[in-house]
This record gives sequence, structure tokens and C-alpha cells, in this order.
Amino acid sequence: MKSPLNLRCYVRDERILYQADAIDALFAALTRQGYYLVSEEEFEPSFRVWWSAMRTRPERLEDLPSERQRLLLHLRQSGLSSQFRRNLGLYLALQEAHFTCRAYHGEHLFAFDLDLAPRQHSGVPLIMVSVEPEYLTAGHGETAEKMHDLWLDVLKAIYQHLRPLYGWVHDADFDRPGFGWALEIDPEHLEERTPLDSVLRADASMGHLRFLSLVNVLGPNLVERYGRARVLATPAWHIEEMEDGGVLLLPEPFSWDYVPVWREAEQHLDLSPAESFTVAHLATVLKQHGLLKHLTVTQLVKATASNCLFDVLAALIPQRYVTVRRYHHYSEEDYTRLIHKLARVVGKQWQPEQVHTFFMPDQALIEFESDEESFYWRFKRSPGDAGLAPGFLEHLHHLAKSHLCGMFLPLRSRGSALAYFFLPADVWQELESMLPRLRSGWPDPRVLSTLFPHFTLSERKQICAYAEATAQTTTTAESQVSNRGDSPQSLIRLCQACSTCHLERCRMISEPLREL
Repeated sequence: MKSPLNLRCYVRDERILYQADAIDALFAALTRQGYYLVSEEEFEPSFRVWWSAMRTRPERLEDLPSERQRLLLHLRQSGLSSQFRRNLGLYLALQEAHFTCRAYHGEHLFAFDLDLAPRQHSGVPLIMVSVEPEYLTAGHGETAEKMHDLWLDVLKAIYQHLRPLYGWVHDADFDRPGFGWALEIDPEHLEERTPLDSVLRADASMGHLRFLSLVNVLGPNLVERYGRARVLATPAWHIEEMEDGGVLLLPEPFSWDYVPVWREAEQHLDLSPAESFTVAHLATVLKQHGLLKHLTVTQLVKATASNCLFDVLAALIPQRYVTVRRYHHYSEEDYTRLIHKLARVVGKQWQPEQVHTFFMPDQALIEFESDEESFYWRFKRSPGDAGLAPGFLEHLHHLAKSHLCGMFLPLRSRGSALAYFFLPADVWQELESMLPRLRSGWPDPRVLSTLFPHFTLSERKQICAYAEATAQTTTTAESQVSNRGDSPQSLIRLCQACSTCHLERCRMISEPLREL
């Protein structure tokens, strides 16, 4: 299930979010658009009625239970609930930390949550709008065009009345670096790092953009910094100029398989996200730590052409992982062989001797010696269970941390198998920060020369030729797609593990990676 899209808009001063005239004007504009707004306490009961009624669209109210009839009559009429009015009055009078509400459209299957947050832990006054992706697609008798028109009208109303200086969409499936702690930062450790909201708001105040997102709300200062004519000429699906000179810029409409990489638009605006990495950068980290001693051009090309993290690592460090079958019933001999296989991918750090496995009715015991120390792994097992016993993985995890100074990273391999890569702790620490920022494709040729100075001139030319060919293939693929946002899957090989054609969309990268 896809996460909600979260629009985060930064205002210049928190006082705008307490100005009754501006707030009242915004909610009046939303009611004119056909919305009925409810308070946070009313979310659950109101949603059940609205969702079921809008999906079935009963022609006769008497077909519904009486309590639902009354609530649905309100939801189908634009306005504000009485509880909403009371909570809004308290928020403005007491200048509370935030005000949360939900808006239901009375005629179309479209709704969104709105949160005014003048005061949060990061110190950044925020307007947050959360919308379910399903509302932006065709379905339940709606058209995608109409849904996007409703979405655009909401964006324009918020901009017109609250004047944010910058806004962008956070999609949890493509976490920006550090966003996990930008949302829920621990107040006790606030001074240890700067929340991303603070960084982006400060950048916007100085006229700087780090990236493009699915929705980009650009205040007048940002537009002037990049040049009005230039911004309005950006290759994008929707660009609209606001009354005060701001601009709404949407590179493409939402689709289920969109990927937040718009190279042509970013190049047009001369945005160079210094925070992004490619497979070439990842290979350099592995090489610096001694895991990749003799990198060849063929190896690098194969890894860069991959659309899956497993395929990337398997191409670069094929000797560093062991494949485990998830539905195999492991015998005593299987566990013994697995210990030796795992030791081989670790290297000289772990050389177990005299490995023996014993099965008992509901337990297993593995004993071995390593570095003149005896190990006894006792764990529960059920004879009918398939795959490795959880207790075995816990022992392996403890050994990796306490004796091997590393970790076994499980990745989905082909089919139903798991691949366990052994990575030293310092390597994992670097990769953990790189993976959310990993992009497909090749870096600039000058960056390639810096990353791989040992390559000969002919090898560098060979890499540049591959990079140019890849760029041409991508351009060709995009030109053959009739609907913007659709993936050119016929021209790009799918990920073996999660059936995507974009490295950025690979579940192993877009979902948080976990240790054993």
C-alpha cells in the first residue's frame, strides 16, 4: 500500500498561521470549492460514511441508516462542522501549536488532511497537506484529469491565502536524506543535527533549490532567483503563475509508477543535487574499504545497468553473499554447510572448526570452535517449519556484531530466496546514508575520472560511451511513452526482485533496509 503524499510548505513567519482573516479566507475558499471540513476528532466516523457513500453513490438517502443520513447530508454540503469551528476558535485564541482538519469533497471522491503547524520541534512554521495517492488517479467513476484539477485548486487556495515561500511533496516511498528524523526528531537531541525542514527553509529564503518534487511551490524570491522566464519555460506538465509572482511547478501528474527524477527539468534550472549518488559512487566506497580490489569496466557497466540493489551488489562483490532458501526444510547437514559458507564470505575473521549440528525434538544445537574459543548456539526449532530458525539468525547477528565487527544484510534475491551479504560495520555505515540518495545512471565524466583514476584513457572512453548510450536509450524510452509518468518497461529490464524498471523504485532502496 502506497504512503500518502505529504505537501510541506514553509512560511516566512509563524504569525501568518495565527491571522484569523487569512485562515478564515482560506477555509471560505475551500468551502466554495465544494468541501466540508471536520476536526481531527471527527476523522474516523466521517470518513466511514463519506467513503462508503461516495463509492456506492446511493440515489436515495432513505436507503441509508438514519444516523448516516444526517452525517451524509452535511458531508455533501460545503461548510464547516460545529466541532471544527470550536477547535479553530481555540487554536487562534490560545495560539496552539497546531490545528488539524480534514476536507471532504461533496461531489467527487477527493479528500485531504490539512495541518497548520506554527510551532514544532524543528522551529519551522509549516503548512502540511496530506492526500492519499488513490484520490489522484482514475477510479470509482472519477477521471484522473478531474482529480488533478481538484488538487491544483487546493494548492492555489493555500498559496493565495497563506503565501508560503517554498513547498515540496514528501513521498515516503522515496525518502529524502534525513527525512526520518525531520518528521519525528527527538527533542532531547535536537542540537545534534539540523532538521531537514530547517535546511530547506533556509535554502529557500536564500533563493536556492536542492531538488524538484512532485509539487513545487515557488515563492516570488525563488522565481526571481532562477529567472521568471526560465522557470516558466521549465519542461513540466503544469506551470502556473500566481498573483504575487510565485509559481506552481508540477513536473508530471501523479501515477502509480512515477519516479521523482526529472533530469531535463533539473538541468534546465541548473539544479545539481550534490546529495545524490550513483552506482559508481557506491563502487568507490566498496573499493576504498577493500571489498572490491580489481574493478573492471565490464563489472561497473553491469552494476550500473542493474535496476535492483541485489543485482548491483551481486555484480560488484559476488563473493560476499550466501543465498538462503526461504521455503527449504533445513537439515543438520544443511546448517553445518551453511556455517562454512557464511564463514567464507566473511574471510579470515571467522574460521570455524569442528562444526557439528544436532537436532532435538524442539531444539537445535550448533557447536564449533573459532580462534581457540568454543561456541554453542542453542535455539528453538519446529520440525515442520521451513527456512532458517529465527534463533539461528539471532546467534549469527550477535556473532557478527561482537566478534566480526560487521553485519549480515539480508536482501531479497530472485524468486523466494534471500541473499545475506556480509559488510564490515564501517562500510554499512556509509552505505546506509547513501542508499536513500542512490540514483540510476552515470555521473558526470569528470566525476568518473575522479572516482576511478586507475582506469586507462581507453577504459574511460569506453565508460563514457556506455554512459552516452544509456542516456540515449532513456531518452528514446521516454519519447515512446504516450502518457507522462508511465514507465517504458518494454525498453528497460525489470528488477528481478520487485519488478520495477527504476533503481530508485527498487523496494530494497525505497523501503528501509534492516539488519537481521
